[in-house]
Amino acid sequence: MIREPIFKDDDPAVWEVPVFTNVAPPLGVGKIIVDANTGRVLSRNNDVYNMIKKGYPSFGFETFAVEKQKRLAELLALNSEIPLESVAKQEMETLLAEEQALQLRNLDTLEKRVMPYV
Repeated sequence: MIREPIFKDDDPAVWEVPVFTNVAPPLGVGKIIVDANTGRVLSRNNDVYNMIKKGYPSFGFETFAVEKQKRLAELLALNSEIPLESVAKQEMETLLAEEQALQLRNLDTLEKRVMPYV
């Protein structure tokens, strides 16, 4: 959700468009910068990515821990090269199951948020 743009008479003149999540209570996640003279969006893809990342928890979604993501990626890459030993294979399967369970919980959360509006 966006709010009323704010005009900044800088060099160049820009419009700052505040961006908020659309859940209650709304959380300000950033702003999109637009060149007032050309209409060109000056915000970078990384700026938008960071806004999405910042707003993600406000929807009630869970994230898979970075350390677990890295370890799972390592195990999957290794498994594609050589068969894993039983301990490493079990670790990979446990991480996969944990990630899939998290994804299912997030889908359930999404369904609960979207269904009232359908």
